[in-house]
Amino acid sequence: MSDAAPPAALQALLRRNLLAGVRSADMAELGAALGVPPESGELSLAHALVRALADANARGVALGAEGGSNLPREDHSRVVDGRASFLVRLTAGGDQASVDLGRIEDLRTLLAVMRAGSLRQRRAATLRVGELLAGGGRLASDELRGVALALLQARSLPIAYEAQVVCSRLTGAEGRRARAESQQWQQLCEQCEQQVRAFWDGDLAEEPIAALPDDQRVQLLVRTRDLSELLVRHLSAVISGADGTSDRRARVALLGALLHAGDPRLLPALRAIVEEEENDLLVPAVRALGRIDDPRAHAALRASYERTAAAEQRLLLAGALGIAGDSRGLGYVREALAAGDERLLRFALDALAELGGSDDVQVVTESLARRDPALVAAAVRTLGRIGDGRALSALAEFALRAERPALRAEIEDALDAIRARMELLGEEPPAQALAAHMVDTAKHAALVKRKDPAAVRLRAQFCHVLGKFWLSLGAFSRALARLETAAALQPDWVAPVLLEAMAYARRSQSAQALASFRRALGIDRGAVENNAAAARMLAQAFLRRAEAMERDGRDDIARGLLEEALAIDLRRAPSDLRFAIEQRLHALKIKAA
Repeated sequence: MSDAAPPAALQALLRRNLLAGVRSADMAELGAALGVPPESGELSLAHALVRALADANARGVALGAEGGSNLPREDHSRVVDGRASFLVRLTAGGDQASVDLGRIEDLRTLLAVMRAGSLRQRRAATLRVGELLAGGGRLASDELRGVALALLQARSLPIAYEAQVVCSRLTGAEGRRARAESQQWQQLCEQCEQQVRAFWDGDLAEEPIAALPDDQRVQLLVRTRDLSELLVRHLSAVISGADGTSDRRARVALLGALLHAGDPRLLPALRAIVEEEENDLLVPAVRALGRIDDPRAHAALRASYERTAAAEQRLLLAGALGIAGDSRGLGYVREALAAGDERLLRFALDALAELGGSDDVQVVTESLARRDPALVAAAVRTLGRIGDGRALSALAEFALRAERPALRAEIEDALDAIRARMELLGEEPPAQALAAHMVDTAKHAALVKRKDPAAVRLRAQFCHVLGKFWLSLGAFSRALARLETAAALQPDWVAPVLLEAMAYARRSQSAQALASFRRALGIDRGAVENNAAAARMLAQAFLRRAEAMERDGRDDIARGLLEEALAIDLRRAPSDLRFAIEQRLHALKIKAA
């Protein structure tokens, strides 16, 4: 390349390939622009691209369009409302700004994280429970029995590997049963290794993993991370189609069975399938790749998302990125859900389970009324993963009408996850009488929102005024039902949500006030922080709830609440309140040291 700055056309080409990756169709054009001979390989092209970028950087040339119109750099770390800050700070070995799961000793908190945390948090919390069980001198016998029962009753396949590891360390009948299952798994592995060697030596015609019964295949692959290199290389060859015998149906079935494998050794094969973009193989490959805790998996998913145009694939990739905390697809997922395309709804709901927040509860709740059982089940799971307390009443009422036992089990799991998440955030569900109003609110809002937008705004304002009127008369439940209706009709309007939060605070219901204050902060942070009365009540709610959590022995949750409060601009709150929060947090840190 010459010493002159790259022309605008080359700048645009470099920029496009830098952001979206180099497709095979673009290699000839990129090679010609960089002066690389057509017969050169990919490595030469990559070297030339790096040299061009380095040269341009050294000359201080921006790799953007002329006139400084660079695309804005977005922060795609997960966009969450403030109410999730405690869960966001949970790590498996974090820094000073994090809550290290490895140091938490409260079993109630760890079990709640197992039910309501992200995939990485749930895995780490399960292993931490195992560490506490291994040193069981500090645990009462009833606590040990309760934890063992919770582990054995867990139906969640995403943490089945960790749960098996922990259960094998238990004493008593449960531990013996888990160790017997581990021994059976070891015997199955040895059998499969012998058959795999015979298969590659040409002495066995049928692929041995596909020949296993379904239950044995799942039993084997749920612990893929413990398999030998021989078996993992064989699995990679089969899903890549390199074994010479497996058809596409067998490859799709095996990819589906590897959904919760989580083994980085499978990453090259899965990444190659994702790059090929063949839809029947892409769907299970993306889902399996998203559950591998490895930065290379995230990079592959990100590159695929940026270059993919098909709606189903983009939604699928957005959800897989959400597992890793990347929210770049959240806006697209919400648009797809709002469009109501039946073909895309399942993908959108699955993606929203990893990306969604309190703003999405209303639209997901409306999906419970659909006739497709698969869509209804997806909506239930999504509400459970979002974990907003407003979904409790809708799910509880829906459970009374559910006829299929499998659906009722899904609802129970979702309710359990929501309660666990609220527990971690210091919140409590609304009273029973108010919950009944909430169900009617959701139905009413869904009907009204189908009308003219101007009429919807007018209706929202009317409900807001009526809510204030009922509050002035002391009719608390009626007032909150009207305010919830106003908020559901106009989700980007902070006034009804803030009024609801302050009403809870005046009644000293700090747990419920927290949930509403967090919603208000997510809608319009400035409106809350610049309101002196709201800032004072918000600070009091966080402090009172932290004190209650500390009295209950939940020091980790109390610390999370205080750190969340201090992350808010409380300059409008009284200085003595801010000082009290700081002192309480300091005391908790000393206690934990």
